[in-house]
Amino acid sequence: MPTTLIACVGGGSNAIGLFDAFRDEDVEMVGVEAGGQGIASGKHAARFAERGVGVLHGTYTYLLQDDDGQVRETHSISAGLDYPAVGPEHAHFFETERAHPSRVGIRARGRRSFETRAENETR
Repeated sequence: MPTTLIACVGGGSNAIGLFDAFRDEDVEMVGVEAGGQGIASGKHAARFAERGVGVLHGTYTYLLQDDDGQVRETHSISAGLDYPAVGPEHAHFFETERAHPSRVGIRARGRRSFETRAENETR
């Protein structure tokens, strides 16, 4: 039996696929969100960091939104994490403290290396 489960959280299907089998077990669950360029920059995909709730695609959940309640764009280099909301099961796990969020950002140096490589490969 594992002691900790760690999975990326975009819309949630990857992490829920792992977490579901252990939902009733004494196992720590950590969902890692895309921290992008940092929470303060506003350029991220960390829905739990801002704790904003609203409706997207018929689901009331945590999502990225502006002061007027409009859905904001995400900022992530991963297409799978580039979604402005989390699935309802993740919202439930967060609300009940069954799982907790974490986030990973892109360091400026690593990002420049990635962008340079991507530019060179497309030439």
